[in-house]
Amino acid sequence: MREIEIIRPAPATPPRLVEADLADNELLAFALTFAGTRHVGPLVDRLLAEFGDVEIVLASTPAELRTRGGLTNRAVAIIKLLNAFRADNRRGRLLN
Repeated sequence: MREIEIIRPAPATPPRLVEADLADNELLAFALTFAGTRHVGPLVDRLLAEFGDVEIVLASTPAELRTRGGLTNRAVAIIKLLNAFRADNRRGRLLN
């Protein structure tokens, strides 16, 4: 009788965003156009549905960006996620 080995997947760990270069002024300007508008929620919700929790995104955001110009957490998440799209061929740079 043959023994069957059961291979179980490793426990899931939440993805973390790889630090991206935030020097792209064009991208920053685009993200800032959404700050404080009714369009911020739907855009961020759509992006976060694919890339994870906003707290994970904000944890890798530089502190000076979190408070510059009164940006909301959602606006900061937009900046990080859009930057990640550009940095890694529009797919976001996530590690498990």
